[in-house]
Amino acid sequence: MTTGLRMFRRHRPAALLVVLVATAMVAGCTVPGQSSPSPSTGSPTATATASATPTPTPDALSVAGGAKPPTVFDGDCEGMIAPATVADIVGFPVTSQDTGMATVVANLGGLSCTWEGDGGIIRAAAIPSSALGNTEFPSDQIPYYFEECDPGWVCGWMGEGQGLWTAVSYQLWTGMTRQAVDGWGAEMGAVITSGFASSNYPVWERDEADWWPVLDCARVGDSLGAELGADVTGETGGFVDPPSPEVVIASKAARASHCYFPVIAAQLPLELFTAAGEAWAVPSSAEDQAVDTGVAGIAAYRVEGYESTISAGFSLTDGVNSVTAYIPTDGAVSAEEMLRAVAVVVADGWR
Repeated sequence: MTTGLRMFRRHRPAALLVVLVATAMVAGCTVPGQSSPSPSTGSPTATATASATPTPTPDALSVAGGAKPPTVFDGDCEGMIAPATVADIVGFPVTSQDTGMATVVANLGGLSCTWEGDGGIIRAAAIPSSALGNTEFPSDQIPYYFEECDPGWVCGWMGEGQGLWTAVSYQLWTGMTRQAVDGWGAEMGAVITSGFASSNYPVWERDEADWWPVLDCARVGDSLGAELGADVTGETGGFVDPPSPEVVIASKAARASHCYFPVIAAQLPLELFTAAGEAWAVPSSAEDQAVDTGVAGIAAYRVEGYESTISAGFSLTDGVNSVTAYIPTDGAVSAEEMLRAVAVVVADGWR
């Protein structure tokens, strides 16, 4: 099961802000590449520019730009690492939790799994290194995830080998220490990596030629304003609560963006969450109803699972990428007008 990744404006100190060069997030965690198994040394961040289309590899599976790639371990958490193995490593019983997986992780062929035990939460994730490309974990976030060990934040470990990026994170255990987490992470990571090396996971390549870049929210605001005949100011958002490490790096690799735009007389802003290559995740459920925006080349759906008395949720796609829009319904501009403006701007490539 995957869930849409929603990001929110963060109210934590600025030093803790996850700066996104990249959606959208409730993602199997609380609501919005690194190559060494010891990430405390840090690593430079990847550039914000889109990577060039790779040279085709003979016999590689070809994945369309907006299609879902194969999931590691066939999407089976027990196949990645058994709960009994997790329990042996951490030293107390754990139970598997079906919390859903962030769409942005599944979008890269990744898998994330969750267990609970001793009052805390364990998450383990695996993403093919080839899907991450040159993307590396944001260096300004490494201290919060992989050096400090705050029980209220996320205390994690990450490593890479055998063509697989892995991360293990722990949360809400008051007694957890950096030494313990590094030891648990290394053991779990070794099990996961070994299993992947002996699996038959296919080599695949994806066409990223039409992937959206990270949005310039101010520029998008100007474009929306031109459509609506009003001054629209765009601002960049981020995560409101600490996501697990795989969500952070996958969001960056998928060029995920979060923009919000104040709306006259509305209690909530218009919010847009985008991710490159996630057309396969639209609509988000079979219950979502198609909406005709009148804009050619754009499919739009009302998100039926979104509950609010003063806003409505919509998902849109150009056939390759996805955008989730939360549109206020109590503003001076109607939700229908704003949805159509969003569709026009999407069809124009966010120009």
